[in-house]
Amino acid sequence: LDSGRVEYIICGNHCAVKDDHLKFFFSNVTTRDDIIKYTNSLVAGMKTGIFKFVAHPDYFMGSYFKWDEFTKACARKIIRTAKKLDIPLEFNFGSIRRGKQILGNEYRFAYPYVKFWELVKKYNCKVILGIDAHAPSDLSNPNNDAGYKLVKELGLEPMQKLDF
Repeated sequence: LDSGRVEYIICGNHCAVKDDHLKFFFSNVTTRDDIIKYTNSLVAGMKTGIFKFVAHPDYFMGSYFKWDEFTKACARKIIRTAKKLDIPLEFNFGSIRRGKQILGNEYRFAYPYVKFWELVKKYNCKVILGIDAHAPSDLSNPNNDAGYKLVKELGLEPMQKLDF
C-alpha cells in the first residue's frame, strides 16, 4: 500500500481457512457456526482499516435460508461495525443478474438480501452500488435495472463518489 500503486482494496469475504484448506462461504454457509465465522471474519477485516468498502456483506444469505433473531444479530454486528468505522457497504448486483430463485421458502435473489438492506437503511450506513462485473457484458446487462429499482424501493441513498 505504501508504494502508492494500489488505489483501494475491497473487503470481499469469500472464504475462510479451515484445516489448511479454503472453505468458500457462498454455497457453504449452512449452519450457525458458519454464520458466526463469516460475521467474525468480516468484522475483523473491517477493523484492519485497510479496506475502502465491504463487498456484498449479505453474501452469507446465498446459502443460509433462515432470517431469525440469530441471523439478524449477526447482520446488526456487521452493520454496526461498518457504521462505527465509517465503511460503506456494497449493494451488489452480481446475483441480481442471475435472477431470483427459490432459496429455502423464499423466491429471491441470493443477494442482495432485502431484509439485510432494510437494517442497513435503519442504521443509516453508507451504501455504494457494485456491478461485480466478471465480464465486460456485465456492465450493460439489462438485469442490472432490477438492482437500481430495488435500491430505490428500499429507499437507500448510495454514495455518488468514493473518495480515495
